[in-house]
Amino acid sequence: MFLAELSFYDSLKELFDNNLINWMILIVGLYVIWQKYVVPILNVTSEKSVLLITDAKKASAEANLLIEEQKRKYAKLDDNINSIIDEAKILANELVLQNQQDTQVKINQIKENTANLVLDTKKNFISEVRLAVVESAYELASENLPNLLENNLAKQHQIDNFIQELQNFKKADDFAFNLEAQVR
Repeated sequence: MFLAELSFYDSLKELFDNNLINWMILIVGLYVIWQKYVVPILNVTSEKSVLLITDAKKASAEANLLIEEQKRKYAKLDDNINSIIDEAKILANELVLQNQQDTQVKINQIKENTANLVLDTKKNFISEVRLAVVESAYELASENLPNLLENNLAKQHQIDNFIQELQNFKKADDFAFNLEAQVR
């Protein structure tokens, strides 16, 4: 068998002794291999490349849409920030105005209370001065007038009435208020 195999090998070897036949067989073999294996691989690779390019274009379009959406959100956010800042400024101005108004009201109340306190102090002082004047007039009248007018009963009666009126004024607040009205 070995000899038979050798003779087949020799006959096969003789077939390829011619270079032109070798080149033809090589080209046909390469063509068959190319058509059978390489072309489908290239087609699959081409299809994959087209799919990848299509996916890349879709991803690029989606990314562009996302970027546009983010830009719109950023613009809205910027508008919101500006509106919040404007509202904060308006609120701050309102608070300042309210604080100024409250301060002015408190200042007016303090002025009014001070004026009332001064007026009360003046009233007390005037009442005390009036009371001292009335007491002094009463003492002077009670000591000096009876000595001067002892002989005349009518005049004595007038003096008694005058002294009685002074005593009534001393007890009544009318005298103080009438005098206060006159001082103003």
